[in-house]
This record gives sequence, C-alpha cells and structure tokens, in this order.
Amino acid sequence: MVSQESMIHVATDEDWARRQSDGGYVPPGFAQEGFIHCCHPSQLARVLRDFFANQDHVLLLVLNPSLIAAEIKYENVIDGMAHPHIYGSLDPQAVVRELSLVREAGGWPIPADL
Repeated sequence: MVSQESMIHVATDEDWARRQSDGGYVPPGFAQEGFIHCCHPSQLARVLRDFFANQDHVLLLVLNPSLIAAEIKYENVIDGMAHPHIYGSLDPQAVVRELSLVREAGGWPIPADL
C-alpha cells in the first residue's frame, strides 16, 4: 500500500517515455508553469475528474518525495487544498510505481491500494 505521504503525478505514456532521451522528466507545460503538478492519493479522484476528462488512458506515477532532489512546494489550487508541486525536473528514480489507468463508463477506477 502507498502511504498518504506519497505523491502522484498523472502523465501520458508518450510524455513519460520521453524522459529516457532527456534524462530527467518534465511534462508539457513545464516551461510555462515552472513546476510539475502532483497530488496525494486523497486528491487523485478530483484531479482525474477535473483535468483528465478528455483522456481515456493515463499513467499514474507514484513518487517517493524523499527521492526528489528538486524543491517541492505545497500550494493552493482551485479546490483550496494544498497540492504538491515539483519545481524542477523529476528524476525517474523517484518513481516507485507506475500504474496504467483506463477510464471506464462511470469514470476513473481509482486503485484501492493507493
């Protein structure tokens, strides 16, 4: 089971595959925003519902914050809850688990072990 302290970054397979050629991982939009969006397991359902409604498949990258060299800031977003943001590239070694998730007719099936 993943602890509540773990962080999750939602990515696409294509974006995550690009990390191999670049070294560290940064998602599209990083240049404009300056950080990598993440969430805690308790925030995942809302993030998927609100920001990935047009996707049919995503990749959940479960992160160990202690393995992230870049600065992590907890900042408020639309829902008023503090979400973790990584201000730098993500070392792939910080990813402790990759989960492929396919949207179903009723929405995103959140894994029970998060």
